[in-house]
Amino acid sequence: MTQPPTHRAREILASVGHTYPHLWQHVDRVREARGKEERQWPEWCFLPLREAHSIVTAGSRRRLPYERQHHPSIVGALAAWRVTQGIYRFDPTIYEKLIKTPLTRELPTEPLYRLPEWCAYLESPGLKWTVAGEERPIHGAWVHLDLNDHTGDPLEPELRIVLDTACRTSDPLNPARGCIAIPLVGRGTIAESLELVLAVGAKEARAQGVSVAAELTDVDHVARILWPIISLLLYLCTEPQQLGDGLRHPENPQPKRTRHGWRHFPAERPTTWDVGVRMGATFRRGALYKTDTHPAPPTSTGIRLEPHMRGFHWHTFLAGPGRTERRVRWLPPITVNGFNPDVHPATIRRVK
Repeated sequence: MTQPPTHRAREILASVGHTYPHLWQHVDRVREARGKEERQWPEWCFLPLREAHSIVTAGSRRRLPYERQHHPSIVGALAAWRVTQGIYRFDPTIYEKLIKTPLTRELPTEPLYRLPEWCAYLESPGLKWTVAGEERPIHGAWVHLDLNDHTGDPLEPELRIVLDTACRTSDPLNPARGCIAIPLVGRGTIAESLELVLAVGAKEARAQGVSVAAELTDVDHVARILWPIISLLLYLCTEPQQLGDGLRHPENPQPKRTRHGWRHFPAERPTTWDVGVRMGATFRRGALYKTDTHPAPPTSTGIRLEPHMRGFHWHTFLAGPGRTERRVRWLPPITVNGFNPDVHPATIRRVK
């Protein structure tokens, strides 16, 4: 864990605060009112986006024009990140493997809700946002939880992602060259959620007379861009023992009492958390490969698969009471249907 003096994510935080004067004072007041009257929400959500929308519109809750509809999402993410300012930096070896690990349509959204802090910033060097012939670096992504207002269940979370694609840290709210906000709605699979989000977004744009690039309605195209980010996030949420140096772990801070009530103060500076360092070192030693010692069953055609190596992959399995909880793990390369002397019996051949 290190504490760099600054980071582009912090520069964007300052820029948004400059665009909306007194923004953070408004956020503090809303947080102080949490639990009173209509402002009630679970502790795992730092600031519901409905409250961020009210702040952006100066309390009017009026409908924002399309070119500003992403502002509450960015404000909500930065408000949650401001109190911890955690930067998650992946081990280079693990990072390269994760962003190349394919995701299947069956992966559930539930594991994504186990964030180590209210909001985390995941660094993503080398990733690109490519739409309408334009290519921009994805420097990182803020991820946090919002209330899912689509189901009417106040206890159900909704994952929110804000991609750091700002061409300049001084202009993150620019609708064409700034950050990009993407929700993943409710339960089900990640693929189903993405399909729903793109369909709703395209419908909203058409209703306001805004043309949308064809790629933004193409689920496969957007999925190819987002899957590496989702893979990094899955690892962050499912491998908590791989966060930090083993001595300290990221967590949400406790509020401090002031004469105006309880308040969360912003972190003094960003904190960088190393992710996957121990596993990365193990992988570089060549000790991460596994062998499936049980012969694979014949396929539906009766043909038994030849021994082969299965690469890094995400695996979903059932656990918990009644095996109703779906859990996800990132598994290293596995030798499938391979020979193992501890399992296969010895064969003795007499030679004359």
